Amino acid sequence: MAQNVEIMFHGKAPNCRDLCNLLGYEKGTPDRSPKILLSAIASFLDQFPLVVTPSKSRKQESAAEPRLYAMNFLLEENRGDNLWPPAADGLLAWDSDEHK
Repeated sequence: MAQNVEIMFHGKAPNCRDLCNLLGYEKGTPDRSPKILLSAIASFLDQFPLVVTPSKSRKQESAAEPRLYAMNFLLEENRGDNLWPPAADGLLAWDSDEHK
């Protein structure tokens, strides 16, 4: 059975800026500007719109579908490799952190 994982950021649900920062895309870093990540996400969503079906409860939602959607985003056009290349600075890197 899949478990839902809720990410909390300073006691609240994260916004886009929080998630970008968590993923290594911070304002003021030209190579990892949040605009780069958000643009890639927007492009993917244009091609493959996310279909959300109403459910009775968040606990009833399957974690498999969003995970599959995210994996498709990362694998298509090698986005995982392109957005998270190997880095010596300790940032996330697709080749070593793919299974996290």
